Amino acid sequence: MGLLDQLSAQVLGTQGAMDGSEGGIARVALDLLQQHEGGLGGFLSKLEGAGLGQEVSSWIGTGSNLPVGASQLAAALGPDVIRRISGELGQDSSHVASTLAGLLPQLIDRLTPSGSVDDAAPLLSQGQSFLATLLR
Repeated sequence: MGLLDQLSAQVLGTQGAMDGSEGGIARVALDLLQQHEGGLGGFLSKLEGAGLGQEVSSWIGTGSNLPVGASQLAAALGPDVIRRISGELGQDSSHVASTLAGLLPQLIDRLTPSGSVDDAAPLLSQGQSFLATLLR
């Protein structure tokens, strides 16, 4: 099983294709990482600046991932981001924040297998392509 298959099965907690909710939030999560000013590094710096430095370091590192609470992540991302995602997906804000809080640590961990953010750029592009095929 390749990295992107694992992304679907393990990170998103499914055994096959994602349902609309998980797939939509997974797509948004990859968009957040890829389109944030400064890319993945800029996104992670934003989270670190919001007090999640220890958590972010664990996601990038090769050890266990520290969890992040939905309210912590929502505060770090900002209410406008959560509202935008909720509106785009037609989902409740608390569901979006909770799903992102479970998804992002694992996604970032998978995108940084060697413990380096610099290695993630090609994987982000592959992830976008992979999710696009799953969501068709």
